[in-house]
Amino acid sequence: MAILHIQRKKKDEGSVEKKKTSMPVKVRSKASPVDVSRIEQMPVLKSPRITEKVSQLMELNVYTFNVFSSATKNEVKRAVFARYNVMPVHVNMAKVVSKRRFTRGKIGRTARGKKAFVYLKKGDKIEIM
Repeated sequence: MAILHIQRKKKDEGSVEKKKTSMPVKVRSKASPVDVSRIEQMPVLKSPRITEKVSQLMELNVYTFNVFSSATKNEVKRAVFARYNVMPVHVNMAKVVSKRRFTRGKIGRTARGKKAFVYLKKGDKIEIM
């Protein structure tokens, strides 16, 4: 059995070398600049989230948006820049958990989703209302 294993190693080494020489080397190019028209078409931001707690955060340059559950922080950052022409400093995401509600004798559930907290620089503002 050991003899077969040694022979197999020799064959594998030869095949690996052939693969290395035959494959061309790819060089990645740098990312292209942000295409604003394409980002506006992507569904990322649903609506601004306006509550009493969020209105207090707006004074601290933190704005909150309802976003689609598949959205990422970078997509939200680009979408805010495309829509409001303001570049966020950073973005935090939080899940909105579904809750059980009892209405008119029936048990139901509230909608679940995702919200994004967008932090802006001190002088920047977003006109929501």
